[in-house]
Amino acid sequence: MSPTQRSRIVAVIAAGAAVSATTATFAHSPIATANVDNISVEAPVLGAYGTGCTYKITINATQNSTIAVDDLDAGNPYGGPKTYLGASPVPYNQTVVMSWTPKHVGARLLHVSEVNTASKKDLKVSVKQGLGTGSMCLAL
Repeated sequence: MSPTQRSRIVAVIAAGAAVSATTATFAHSPIATANVDNISVEAPVLGAYGTGCTYKITINATQNSTIAVDDLDAGNPYGGPKTYLGASPVPYNQTVVMSWTPKHVGARLLHVSEVNTASKKDLKVSVKQGLGTGSMCLAL
């Protein structure tokens, strides 16, 4: 897929997310030691995430920290296929936005951990086979 096609797909997905205004979200009750407060993923077109499609992950944290994000197999988080999405510093009470392009079908766990502490959050999502049509990306 060319960079131009990928850009078009991302634009269409972002537009679809804005229209639907539906977001998969996980929020927790405040805990004194927690730094990762919230994880959300933009809504997929037609309600399903697809492999090869790119989505925006938004992470909120409560203090200056660095977070790391992994895409894990929900049924076998430490032994199944996984993808490291990256790490990013988080300014105090700010938001980190990362891109996620699922590579594996099935139940996935988006695992966000705050580096050097025990703070972590997971968001379980279902991924289907994706199909890029040139102007958008759909899950089959």
